Amino acid sequence: MEPNKQDRIYYLELYGHDLNRWPVDLSAQQKQKITAMPEYAAALALDEVMNQMDWPSPSPNLKQKTLAQITALNERKTRHETVPPALFILIKKPAFLVTCVTAFFCLGLLSGTQFHVKTKAQIDYNYFALGSAYTAYGVSTENTYEE
Repeated sequence: MEPNKQDRIYYLELYGHDLNRWPVDLSAQQKQKITAMPEYAAALALDEVMNQMDWPSPSPNLKQKTLAQITALNERKTRHETVPPALFILIKKPAFLVTCVTAFFCLGLLSGTQFHVKTKAQIDYNYFALGSAYTAYGVSTENTYEE
């Protein structure tokens, strides 16, 4: 599959002007198209400037430091994976736990108050009514049979 213009610009920015470093196989015609692009000329100039610079050599213990940091990150990640995420949030943020408990308590109080108001009303059992005369909200509004 031929890379589109956006992909070609992305590869030029990422891999530079050397088309052998690109992760896609290019035909001769595709290479000709890319080398004709103005972005290719800019990447070529940038690579030439970068190659002329005198870069400092890395410190001798750079590899050991990098590997030690990677190992420490992996150990920390493994340690955090053993704690469930919700429990981890509650441990790290006790204010969140207090907020949740308070919200559930208030919700319980409100629902209990509503239940008490609805069940406190006098319930009328009318056995001589046509239809259901019992309601949870008090006396039925249905007409009763009267002669």
